[in-house]
Amino acid sequence: MRYNKRKLNFMIFFTIFLICITVGLGTADFSGSIGSSDAEPGDEIVDDGEVVVPPDEDLSGDVGDGSQPGSGESGGGQTSNNYQNIPELTVKFNNAWTVWNYAIQMDEKYKSYVSFYQTIKGEAAGYPVSVDVILKRDIYKDISQVYVVNNAKTNINVLEGFIDVGNGKNYTSYTCFDAQNNLVTTPDHKTTMDEYYAGHHVFTYELPYIINQNTVSSAYLTSNYKKSYYEVTFVLNSKAWANYAYAVKGEIGGKDLPSFSSITVTAKISKQYGTFISISATENYSINYEYGAINANASCQSNLTMSFNYFSNFDSNVGKIKDIIGIK
Repeated sequence: MRYNKRKLNFMIFFTIFLICITVGLGTADFSGSIGSSDAEPGDEIVDDGEVVVPPDEDLSGDVGDGSQPGSGESGGGQTSNNYQNIPELTVKFNNAWTVWNYAIQMDEKYKSYVSFYQTIKGEAAGYPVSVDVILKRDIYKDISQVYVVNNAKTNINVLEGFIDVGNGKNYTSYTCFDAQNNLVTTPDHKTTMDEYYAGHHVFTYELPYIINQNTVSSAYLTSNYKKSYYEVTFVLNSKAWANYAYAVKGEIGGKDLPSFSSITVTAKISKQYGTFISISATENYSINYEYGAINANASCQSNLTMSFNYFSNFDSNVGKIKDIIGIK
């Protein structure tokens, strides 16, 4: 079988480009402020299906998932004790923004462990190239300080194995974000929160979108009396991912900003405590890359889930991360 030399060279170059997409997304600190919701109430109430959450592989070793004590959610971690004495709710919510904003306030007030799980699938139209990425993060929020352990695994298939590019880049990283002292620390580097944000546009430990009344096209609340949680669904508009798009382009290059067609966010919030149980999102976007006279377009779909746990003491885990980073 003969291969056109120019096309083969482009395939190799385009493969490297897709590797940059996946590795870049794995190293990018994708976030927008979870606490940036400032919209006013006034939404529909709908009753739709339950969102399926990907299996949570607990990277922390002993913290478990984000289930709440007495919530009826199946839990695999130490969630039997309410060690922070989080008060139970004495009111019922009937509005999406009201319950969302309450959960935001609780998230800012109490320590938590968040298990971040994201899958990314990229396909290049017209070229036999596929990329699969799994990103996992352990996020420990200690009020003014946040500790993040980042893990990424990338698998790439080109020409059904004709070009061997290995398994991409797999890595683990450790970061401390200290808002009180305006400092970001890794094992070998320090910078300010301001400088970090200016360069990355986003932070690792937060949801990668800005959510408020200007960035949400529609908001829905589902409250099934059989369920122990409220379900809030947001359909986002382009203002929600404005910073996120720049962060993606900064990591993977491309001729233009990635073009998002849709992002939908769904949050489960405990009826007992008003705290987040999980936040999940589905993204669809494409990115264009120009190489000589050829324009290549890669279509990507991403699914992410953040599972929250406010009811387990994770101080020992934080201590281990401090030792790795070199923080006393």
